[in-house]
Amino acid sequence: MAIAGDGKSRLPSPEREGGKAGGSGERPISSRGNVQDQSGMGRRTDGDSIEPPRQGDGFSSRPRSSKRRDGKSLGGGAKRSDRQKKERGVVDFSCVQQHRETKLNPARRMSQTRGGERVILDDAGVQRQMRGRALAPALLGGSGQERRVDSSARLLKMYTARISKAGKQGKWRETLQLFEEMKNRKAKPNQITYNTLISAMAKAPGGSEWERALQFFTEMKRKGVKPNQITYSSLISAMAKASGGSEWDRALQLFAEMKQEGVEPDDRMYSALISAMANAPGGSEWERALQFFTEMKRKGVKPNQITYSSLISAMAKASGGSEWDRALQLFAEMKQEKIEPNDKTYNALISAMANASGGSQWGRALQLCDEMKREGVKPGTITYNTLISAMAKAPGGSEWDRALQLFAEMKREGVEPDNFTYAALMSAMANVAGGSEWETALQLFAEMKQEGVEPHDRAYNALISAMAKASGGSEWERAVQLFAEMKREGVEPTDGTYSALISAMANASGGSQWEIALQLFEKMKKEEMEPDDVTYTSLISAMANAPGGSQWERALHFFAEMKREGVERNEITYSSLISAMAKAPGGSEWEWAVQLLAEMKQGEIEPNDKTYNSFISAMAKAPGGSQWGRALHFFAEMKRDGVEPTDGTYSALISAIAKAPGGIQWEWAEQLFAEMEEAGVHPDTITYSFLTLAKTDKRHGKRGRVRLS
Repeated sequence: MAIAGDGKSRLPSPEREGGKAGGSGERPISSRGNVQDQSGMGRRTDGDSIEPPRQGDGFSSRPRSSKRRDGKSLGGGAKRSDRQKKERGVVDFSCVQQHRETKLNPARRMSQTRGGERVILDDAGVQRQMRGRALAPALLGGSGQERRVDSSARLLKMYTARISKAGKQGKWRETLQLFEEMKNRKAKPNQITYNTLISAMAKAPGGSEWERALQFFTEMKRKGVKPNQITYSSLISAMAKASGGSEWDRALQLFAEMKQEGVEPDDRMYSALISAMANAPGGSEWERALQFFTEMKRKGVKPNQITYSSLISAMAKASGGSEWDRALQLFAEMKQEKIEPNDKTYNALISAMANASGGSQWGRALQLCDEMKREGVKPGTITYNTLISAMAKAPGGSEWDRALQLFAEMKREGVEPDNFTYAALMSAMANVAGGSEWETALQLFAEMKQEGVEPHDRAYNALISAMAKASGGSEWERAVQLFAEMKREGVEPTDGTYSALISAMANASGGSQWEIALQLFEKMKKEEMEPDDVTYTSLISAMANAPGGSQWERALHFFAEMKREGVERNEITYSSLISAMAKAPGGSEWEWAVQLLAEMKQGEIEPNDKTYNSFISAMAKAPGGSQWGRALHFFAEMKRDGVEPTDGTYSALISAIAKAPGGIQWEWAEQLFAEMEEAGVHPDTITYSFLTLAKTDKRHGKRGRVRLS
């Protein structure tokens, strides 16, 4: 193999390095001759030998780059392509050190050896380079310290890659083990390592390990590793994905700290922050989410697919019912900006339709699903679950038959149903107008278990709710059996479970099982569960429906406790309480009913038809004769407020007129009968019989004979 000796590529001489040729007792090396052949390798033609450098003499065992940091070649004039050199069989010795005692100018900072000590030459010096694999180990041996640094860098890179892989797979515990192992092997974590760890904590299945993410963030700063955009984005993402609802207030603190540190937020940062607002427990912080969206655009940060999906999700999760109209506006804006919606976008939008206050926008939800399929976006399990949920929440009673059709379509398309699918279906069976389809719900529950889908708390809650809402009176015994099975299977009851059970006790045929309802309520509190408005309302209803007359004093006690605990009351709560006043044994507590209706209006809670029906019934059942004048007054108010009277309203009102002190007010009875016919309201058998007798009395000039007991 020939060795190039064209005289152009030379080792640096002391003269060129600013020294004198003879000052150190060494001869300058310029063009003393060329090495002739491979057998004479290590010999010069002038007879002086060149000793090959030994391991530990200051040369690295790995080939060095022939490029400076500025990208320019350090090879001098003898610049040839690798291909040319390989073809000619040339090994470049132009920059090989003549002797390990050669003394070079330390200002250059390039590598040399002086008495066994390593000296580094700077980029302006000559870079040692070597071509030829056979000589690489001998010529490029490094110091022990360099090898240790290089080994540590490789170790760090390997562990960071392994932590990243485990994190992406949701194996956060494995990432912790790898991190400890890495530190035990003396590899120092860098910015990328910490970012990867925090990201792994954010991606933990079942909800992020946000506390651990904050610990790594604190450790990172303590060790002097500076956080960057990725650090803050991953950390805020961990806050967004916390189980039980996001740690949105911590996310805001981190965002403020980030800006204070001069780190500019990007699209990922804003998307993570909006997601944290969307996932706030108890309902999204959708107003804040919109503020960050506006700020983002004002700063010239372009929203992306994830940003819009997270923002629409915030609209879907608004407390008190979704901001579904805003969600549709954002969806239109997204398409106008030429940003393609994906399955997550459509799922969030359909969820907004499902969660609309006053009942779902189920028709719009179906339209969005059709559009989704037209655009080539395949509906998945979450899509179908959300659609079925929309059918379950339809105003006036669930669209349970459509829910079953969607379930059949889902299976036909090969989309696997899960826990949430069956829970939503059973919820649709529970919410049927006029009484639940509890038998169908039981069939679905049996199919669920047969398919190997383990029921969770939501499935049990929906099924118990179906038992509670059975027409003609609840299937409360079955509800109790399901509760026992739930505990036996190791499924923890929730506040929703207890609320559904208490409701089943309240709706028992022949009168409520109010004593059992009280036991369940006490058990719930012992298990440190906080009763909500549904729980208290169901309990008050159980007191109202007690056989032999309501437990109205207990009902008032729980109503007072509800207010004391800061639990929000609604029209159903007041309706149940007024009903308890109406059903008091020995005659209604009508004064309480008047007071409660006034309080309700003062609190800006609008009475509905059930509220007015219970109130008029309380007037009808006043001891010593009905308060029929008040009943008529509030009937007029009901219509003035735009609340449509029902057959129950007319029945209660005619009962009040029939029980007037001194006898029936037949003129009013006749007027009400005509109004009922005009409104297309059909009286029940008792009411119709009474009205017929009233007309007969009028024809015979009789007053006060007909009494409705």
